[in-house]
Amino acid sequence: MTTQSDKVRILIALTESSPVPRLWKAALDMRAERPADLFTLFLQDERWLRAASLSFTREFPRSGGRPLNFTQQRAQEIGQETARQAKKLIEQLAAKSKTRVAFETLSERDRPRLVEIIGEHQSILIAADAITALPVYVHFVELGCHIELIDSAFDAENGKPDEHESGT
Repeated sequence: MTTQSDKVRILIALTESSPVPRLWKAALDMRAERPADLFTLFLQDERWLRAASLSFTREFPRSGGRPLNFTQQRAQEIGQETARQAKKLIEQLAAKSKTRVAFETLSERDRPRLVEIIGEHQSILIAADAITALPVYVHFVELGCHIELIDSAFDAENGKPDEHESGT
């Protein structure tokens, strides 16, 4: 008989610069060792919102042209678009591997929702090593997650620094 505390949940934590394919592969490898639910968390980078709150912050279009005021609305648009791209990539990887995965966008400071997601599960967090610099990392540690960090600058398959992989 399986109890709630026996359930395992593998959490894949993504940011805008995460090596998504490597995190996905690590999650699948771990899932091959034991049955587990997969849950992807896209952690919103709140620095965009903080930057937008400054009156002097400007956005410079790549195509040239006049700088624009960088507003809270524009910061939210950037965050939503980045999350949408991450979700699309995760859905493609899940379809390719015929795997079900949940996806949620989460503020990096939203501890109550993180507690809900982890619940009574034995949770394993797979994330790029850069997550240790984010406020949410403390929550994962406090909630007792087993944490597997992936070197975000190293291509394990080729044994060299990763120069080509983009996050989302």
